[in-house]
Amino acid sequence: MENTQTTTKTPKLKLDFKDSKYATGRRKTSIAKVWLKKGTGKIYVNGKLFNEYFSSEFHHLQITRPFDIINQSTDYDVDAVLVEVGLLDKLEQWFTVFLKL
Repeated sequence: MENTQTTTKTPKLKLDFKDSKYATGRRKTSIAKVWLKKGTGKIYVNGKLFNEYFSSEFHHLQITRPFDIINQSTDYDVDAVLVEVGLLDKLEQWFTVFLKL
């Protein structure tokens, strides 16, 4: 018997954020890097759609809140890279970054 395992790698998501704004947010040892540009309202966190990355409905509301405040929830695309651990830190980084943009 042969023990062959096939692993399929998910292709890396290529996003075009050439004409975008960039900001970095920090909290303790965590870092958030965010690119923002005009688009259709797609939000990516570490290469995944934010609703796949964050499972809680409360977290979904926290992520989209900055756009709801300015009534432009479908006008911008976001690509965020969140480094380190701690979900609360990640959400607080998110707000720190949008204060800088």
